[in-house]
Amino acid sequence: MISEVMVARAKKLVDDGDVEYHHTNGNAHIFIGRGHNVSKDKEYEIKAEIQQDNKIDWYCDCHHAQFNDECKHMLACQILMNQWVGTNKELRDEYKALSIDVDKNHHDDEVVGKIKIESDDD
Repeated sequence: MISEVMVARAKKLVDDGDVEYHHTNGNAHIFIGRGHNVSKDKEYEIKAEIQQDNKIDWYCDCHHAQFNDECKHMLACQILMNQWVGTNKELRDEYKALSIDVDKNHHDDEVVGKIKIESDDD
């Protein structure tokens, strides 16, 4: 269960503009966060990886997240995603098959986008 204190800290990060969407890379949204007791200027990368079952795995490279399941940065970015999904922002919460993914309709030894090269000896 997420504590009310942690949620309040996350909302403050959103309100103060200390977390922001940076870019999307495939099925991962990358955010930048600031605001820890160490230094207000230190930036952290927060990643939301959308899995094939549409579950989102969250990662943050701040010190707190290394020892805990969640941190205020991840919670703040979840708030942002909830606000932006379905708007003109690039954020989405559903897995999107990409051309580099394996096409499940082919045999396991065939990968979409790769060319099988046979030697002259075949």
